[in-house]
Amino acid sequence: MEMPSSAELKDVTYPNGAARPTVAKVLMQVLATLGICCSSVEAGLAAVDGNGTLSIPNAEGTYIGEYVADIDRSAAWAYPKIGVGGAIRLSAESVEASDCQLLNGDCLRWGQNSEAYFAPPDGSEPAAQVGPVNQAIVIGDSQTTPEKIRPFADLTGIPIYSYSMSGTSSPVTLARMGAVPMRLTFPDNQIPASGSVTVNHVNDPYRLAENVPATNHTVYINGVRGQLVYVSPLVYSFTREQPGEVVEVPSPVDVVWERVPLRLETFDSEGNPQTISSGLAPIQDNMEYLQIFWFGGNSRNNPIENQIGYYQAAYNNIKSQEKRFIFVSWFAQKQATGLPAQLQRQKDVAAALEALYGRHYIDPQPILLANPLPQPSTPLNPDDPDSVAEWDAYEADQTAVAGGIVPPSLMIDNTHINLKGRLLIWRVVAERCAELGYIDKVRDIKE
Repeated sequence: MEMPSSAELKDVTYPNGAARPTVAKVLMQVLATLGICCSSVEAGLAAVDGNGTLSIPNAEGTYIGEYVADIDRSAAWAYPKIGVGGAIRLSAESVEASDCQLLNGDCLRWGQNSEAYFAPPDGSEPAAQVGPVNQAIVIGDSQTTPEKIRPFADLTGIPIYSYSMSGTSSPVTLARMGAVPMRLTFPDNQIPASGSVTVNHVNDPYRLAENVPATNHTVYINGVRGQLVYVSPLVYSFTREQPGEVVEVPSPVDVVWERVPLRLETFDSEGNPQTISSGLAPIQDNMEYLQIFWFGGNSRNNPIENQIGYYQAAYNNIKSQEKRFIFVSWFAQKQATGLPAQLQRQKDVAAALEALYGRHYIDPQPILLANPLPQPSTPLNPDDPDSVAEWDAYEADQTAVAGGIVPPSLMIDNTHINLKGRLLIWRVVAERCAELGYIDKVRDIKE
């Protein structure tokens, strides 16, 4: 089968004309973040020429989607399960099945513009594709609260759970999922028999990207239920709910957060939304559902390697045997300070996520930039307020797109996209879900 040529890989650009960063460089940063031995990877990158071998040690369970050894070389796709010590053999020019294989004997099958898969060396076909899901969970912040995921429910025709809270950073979202632990140290490694105790945190995802005090949270420390309250940087207080015996704890000890119930967004026969919140199991008990992660906007200024790590933590937290998921990242906004740096950061994050997760990742930026208001059908009439408003809106969109940011006609305020913008994104998400076999088809809906 034909594979993308080096020229085709070179020609990838962003809507504002900026060149795509070298994927190898981004992946080196990503692999370092994920704790994969970069010295071996770097040596492998340097050694790849023709039939050179690139080793990826300690990468079991890591998803490496469109893995590019260098922007001038051919691309390789890999399925999520890469065995420890496994390696991919890359060809500098065209890639044939015989030239690209795992050292453990499995053969890497190729498919143009689609994901490849690992097949047994005897040539037998892989297991049948997983059937469609009948429920989905959307995980994120204020972009994906229940009222904002209506288009996705309409397009897929399946019930949607929302596990989103406004104003939450990516680390907070991950902490609520249980994907990132918070760790504390207690004086004398003990929880007192009653009352409050001042504790220090070793790792605090709830405040990692926030500048405001956290509110009270119900947590469990070594099985003891109580309230955790922010006091000052590095310092919290823990108040046990019921008195009892002194409890010995390790140092540090993990915090277990009491789960916020999922909110299921459904619709009655007349299309009116209904939100059900009682009696729903926490997200850890719903891992067989399709999971859509759309977060990152509140952590956009964090280091790129941290942002990639957030998505990897979310991926690792999917406990089902068949990982059904879609990642959507944040988009650049006009009102942000340091806009040029933000635009570059958005591109770098998108390039890294695309390289890691392939067709499971969707970059919202080019989708939104491709949909500004059309040019008015009639010439500008300075004496007609409606004509002036129409042309002003059109020109504002054109200016925004030229600067690489979301057209104001798709924004409801300085932060959130409006219904039209959400429908654009959710339609692409639904189409990708159909492509991956997660849903039967995308339904037609009125815009």
